[in-house]
Amino acid sequence: MLALKNCIFLPFLIVTAQRSQFDVNCPRLCHCNKTTVECHHTKIQGSEMLNIRPEAYPDLDTITVTGNIIGDLAGWNIFGVNVTHRYVSLVNLSDNAITAIDSYTFRGLPAVEYFYLHDNAIERIGADPFRWNVRLRVLDISKFFSSSILLNERPHLLANIFAGSVNEFNDLQELIVRNNALTEILPDTFCKLNGLIRLHLSGNKMKKFNVKSDCLQNLIVLDLSGNELSTLSIHLWKILPSLTTVDISSNPLNCNCDIMPAIKELSRSATSSINQGYAICATPESHKGQNIFQISDFECKTNHRFIYWVSFVLLLFTAMIFCRIYRNRIKFRNLPLIAGYSKLGEENEQFASSPQFV
Repeated sequence: MLALKNCIFLPFLIVTAQRSQFDVNCPRLCHCNKTTVECHHTKIQGSEMLNIRPEAYPDLDTITVTGNIIGDLAGWNIFGVNVTHRYVSLVNLSDNAITAIDSYTFRGLPAVEYFYLHDNAIERIGADPFRWNVRLRVLDISKFFSSSILLNERPHLLANIFAGSVNEFNDLQELIVRNNALTEILPDTFCKLNGLIRLHLSGNKMKKFNVKSDCLQNLIVLDLSGNELSTLSIHLWKILPSLTTVDISSNPLNCNCDIMPAIKELSRSATSSINQGYAICATPESHKGQNIFQISDFECKTNHRFIYWVSFVLLLFTAMIFCRIYRNRIKFRNLPLIAGYSKLGEENEQFASSPQFV
């Protein structure tokens, strides 16, 4: 009977012992198991952040730390000096009031693929913050900046993150940069992101989207919704040859002839444009409030007066050319023949009049 009880309780003791192994290095008020560490609203601050040893969590895959006030993370590894978690592939550090990062901050995450840093309060970005994260596939830096960062500084900070990095970002396929009050994107910002497929820029303040030619050649989906775009150029598809889906909803669109070629491109298929029902005209007054994809006539009136003037100038120019040619031909007719040819003509006449003997 005693042996039977031992058999029943032995697995329980083993499980309890294993569970305590993962609790040994689990941060206070967090939940930890073999593969996951979760810390939600645990009041973690600064250097207390993640004192997690890889020896205690050799199979750690997912780290979620949200709803804290962490502050400045620049100048040190979030796990401690020389601590690296080589198998962590998903990290969520959103909504933590992080104010500063640099190349040391995420050095202990060489294998992270899915990285969520949205809803923080970045005031300072040191050189190359994602230098060591060479396997990134999805990066979310939405609502990333502190309100203290001036609007004209934000595009430059964003460009430095990517264009100024030694990381080639070869595996990065999706970049989410929503709600950052970006007034523009510097043309070379994303040129290193050769493998990028989806780019989300919704909820910013851009009046146009700039990108260098030969950049983002594999981009398929571009989200420009909720910005301040009034028009969209058909040239976008020439510099982004792989582009198939664009979202221009919730923008103050000027529904005139300039945007018509782009709308035709966006109407090619059901997937060419997302959220078509929210693409509403702001101007002109005749189309205000209408869905741009439901307008059949953009009232593209030709400027007849301009065409008439161009036609008149061309006709006048043509007439002047013909007049000049005609006058020159008259002058040529009145010119005397060259002396040598005149003499030759006389000799020919004499020769023709003289008798011929056979």
